[in-house]
Amino acid sequence: MTSNMPPCHSRRRENLTACKGLVRASQTVYNLLIRTTSSVCNVLAGTTQPACNSLLRSAQWACNLLVGAARPVCNPLVRTTQWACVAIMAALLVPLAASAQQAFLLPRAQLEINNVTIQAEVAATDASRSYGLMNRMSLPENQGMLFVFEHVDAPCFWMKNTPLPLSIAFIDPNGTISNIADMQPLSLDAHCPTAPVLYALEMEQGWFARHDIKAGDRVKNLP
Repeated sequence: MTSNMPPCHSRRRENLTACKGLVRASQTVYNLLIRTTSSVCNVLAGTTQPACNSLLRSAQWACNLLVGAARPVCNPLVRTTQWACVAIMAALLVPLAASAQQAFLLPRAQLEINNVTIQAEVAATDASRSYGLMNRMSLPENQGMLFVFEHVDAPCFWMKNTPLPLSIAFIDPNGTISNIADMQPLSLDAHCPTAPVLYALEMEQGWFARHDIKAGDRVKNLP
């Protein structure tokens, strides 16, 4: 249910570079086609002119026809490529903007587990819990998302639209971790608590293991 993305300006530069590359490639194909038809025309004209001027005119006509046909094909290709680039950039930047806006608007809580401090975004509404950390590519060190439920329950999590591997700790109303599960990117596998919980804490995958945090440990400063 979570993930993080690199800075928007960096992604935008990469997309612009890719777009320019596509446009240059289409223009190169166009120029090559023009040069090829001109070369064919010149060779054909050079060999046939002594024999027959009418054949030369036919060759020149064919060459002009090919060049004329090439222009309306290649120019729309360039324009189509440019529009495709705009569409690709929009598709990539809209989720980035949405996740950045969500991260900015969500309240934060400073938690503590075994003397390790965590800065956690707090998802305490249906909308924020449903969106979670979707479309994120990374998480800063010791930062994650705390899911706060309205009542004790056994909520299950999956990783739809979440390219970042995560670990999730399910936490009971007293702050005790009931179990921890690793979740793979974009997987639709369900990960559920082993007992009713009021909270769930998502961190970058392996974070709990690296800090020797396990089931039975207590989470302090929960809202």
